[in-house]
Amino acid sequence: MHDDTIPDADDLLQEEEVPAKMTAIPVVVEGPARVQLLPTRSAGMRSWPLTADQVVRVLDADPRRRRAVLQAVGGAVRLGTSQAAARVGAQIAEGTLLTLTTCDEVWATAALADTELSIINEQWAE
Repeated sequence: MHDDTIPDADDLLQEEEVPAKMTAIPVVVEGPARVQLLPTRSAGMRSWPLTADQVVRVLDADPRRRRAVLQAVGGAVRLGTSQAAARVGAQIAEGTLLTLTTCDEVWATAALADTELSIINEQWAE
């Protein structure tokens, strides 16, 4: 009795074909090269209520981030890449659109009075 699901010795000892070696071709780009950005895979939108006595992490560190657009609504906001840095960090005025293209985490606090920070976060990958 012969079972067709069991390979014979010839099937087991077949040699694998090795693809031909490929040779690298040097390329030199002279002048401007046309590039086209791919669309982002996903996005998220959120608004954070902020007070002057509280520092909040509004963006986690994320290597998938393409960009984040931040806007202060109702007052100025201070930003930093750590909780301590946000207390004395960069200040964005109300209504200012700030585009970040970094993967770092971002912390925020209200500069003076209670305010809100709106964020649109775009990701290269899901």
